[in-house]
Amino acid sequence: MMHNSSAIALAESVAENIASTFLTNYFGSDIFIGADIERILAEQANIIYQDVADPKYSGAAVSYKGTHFIALNTHQTLRARYDSAAHELWHLGLDTNLFGDNHNKALKITNTPDFDTERAADHFAAAVMMPKDAIIRTWYKYVHNYSKPNRQLAQTAIIRVANVSSMPYEAVARRLSELDLLLAHHWSV
Repeated sequence: MMHNSSAIALAESVAENIASTFLTNYFGSDIFIGADIERILAEQANIIYQDVADPKYSGAAVSYKGTHFIALNTHQTLRARYDSAAHELWHLGLDTNLFGDNHNKALKITNTPDFDTERAADHFAAAVMMPKDAIIRTWYKYVHNYSKPNRQLAQTAIIRVANVSSMPYEAVARRLSELDLLLAHHWSV
């Protein structure tokens, strides 16, 4: 069995590559999709909105007799729901030809026993909702005039990035960390 950090790295790498290709084919990597993620899903599947008070339930992707359904929990915040929608887009993409030329390659890798599909779905959601080019450009726009990084400035910049990307604050901080943007200037949150 693959070492846990190796499995995570593989899942994130595959998800990042597929997200990049998906964005290039459909939208471009220089914009934030934001709330449009639900329209994107609705073009590919039947969306079911559910109000479930369970904090552990965010959504699900189900296929039945060739029809695809995505359930989204409206009990969560809108930002969390958009993150969940992008996460479910990963599952939908693996079950359909949504990933185009990468579909067979993705299936080959994701069907291996050690592949961490849920980590890949989480990373795919971050990469689709906060494309690398867009988030780097936006981050530096918000922090470029400050030579001395500090906690308050970093938190303010994270809030601003969350606002333009329509993503949860925690997801923004994790994405910035994964892209070494917090570490690059010794930002701390």
